[in-house]
Amino acid sequence: MDSPFGEISVSRPAERVFLRRAMDLLSPRGGILALLSATQAAEGQAIRVGLAQMSIHASLFRATRGMAWPGNASVRVNVVWMRKGNYEGSRILDHHAVPLISPRLTPSSGGHTAPRAIVHPDLWSFEGVHNGKGGSFLLAPDSEWFRLLREDDPAGTVIRPYASGEDLAAYPPGTINRWVLDTQDASLSSIAQHYPVAYQFLMEVVVPTRDEKTLKSYKGLYERWWQFWNHRADQFRRLRRREYCIAIPKVAMYVLPCWSPTSWTYTNKVILVELEHAALRGLLRSSLFSEWITEFSTSFGVGGGISPSVSLGLSTFILPSSIQESLAQQGASWDEMSASWCGDRSAGLTALFNHIHDKRKTENRKLDRLRDLIVEIDAAVAASYGWQDLDLDHDFWETRQGTRFTVGPDARVELLDRLLQLNHARYEEEVRMGLHVKKAQKKRSTAVLSKPAEPALFEVEP
Repeated sequence: MDSPFGEISVSRPAERVFLRRAMDLLSPRGGILALLSATQAAEGQAIRVGLAQMSIHASLFRATRGMAWPGNASVRVNVVWMRKGNYEGSRILDHHAVPLISPRLTPSSGGHTAPRAIVHPDLWSFEGVHNGKGGSFLLAPDSEWFRLLREDDPAGTVIRPYASGEDLAAYPPGTINRWVLDTQDASLSSIAQHYPVAYQFLMEVVVPTRDEKTLKSYKGLYERWWQFWNHRADQFRRLRRREYCIAIPKVAMYVLPCWSPTSWTYTNKVILVELEHAALRGLLRSSLFSEWITEFSTSFGVGGGISPSVSLGLSTFILPSSIQESLAQQGASWDEMSASWCGDRSAGLTALFNHIHDKRKTENRKLDRLRDLIVEIDAAVAASYGWQDLDLDHDFWETRQGTRFTVGPDARVELLDRLLQLNHARYEEEVRMGLHVKKAQKKRSTAVLSKPAEPALFEVEP
């Protein structure tokens, strides 16, 4: 199909193909298009082949984001108007005048609209383990097997607390609900040699649940049935060089950085961030980081929850060259105060942020102090970037996700623009270094791979 966008592949989702075909059919002399789309069309990688391409040839002049579908379906849609060619009139986003509307359907000053991939990101992060069909590895703390396994492994090398994103969001920080036998990338013979009770558990409890038919959807897993589908062993070894990390639930109503022990095993519904600098403990709780992750991740559900992305959000975030040391203590104060509030109510971080963002909740001194800490942390982060000229204008503001205690809308646009400038500057620096040169596709090798050395999971550290 001839198109100003090039050939349209039938493998692309139908919605994106429709968007681009609609632009082809639009009159070149100021034709106007109005369309409804799922909210995902303005999120993640969908933008690159959809609205971003359309905006090259047309001007977005009006949009309403996240409108609840008037029928019974529990979905939200975007309503978008655009004109082919230039447009000199006013632009309206969610019933408010804005300078420009970006392909992400956000206010824009006309600069960069999306981050570029960074080869060497400032934040080292990864998703936790993928434990497909591995429910038999889980242990209740009141079970007899748990008692025997803990006696067999008092150091907690293979028996670890197990946390999902829901655990981090719904329960007080530090709560352990489940444990897991996590063999990482060890061989079965190593487990039998070092942890005979764990080996017995595998043979009696796990083996009956890990037959070839059950594991057929997980290529190669049947041959290593005693391991997780994706154990992330190398990443966890690096992460565990430090005692704590920041864990972020991948499915939550808010961006919820949690101060968490690296000794736990986290599922793939959790993003783990290495704390290379102590001050990151505060910086990752700033509105600057939260707004970036919210902007460059995907949403879900009618409530507008956030699903943070490693590739689109964390790996593209550029840190300041020098981070104020006060952020380490401010982050520690936040952790202590938030854990105290949650512990008093047997509640999780989602409940805490529900209260923080509710302007009717003003009677609690801890909530007031946490809001003050948000302001102080944001000021310290802005100063780390050298952006003391910005009025962050903290207050309760209406956003796509509802009312939030955060920076003002004008400050948000400016902060995102400046962070995008840093991202693109880093990308261009990496291009000059030759880091983004596309390598020729290698021919598939027919050589027989040698057997890798057995991982030293159980080696005793000197």
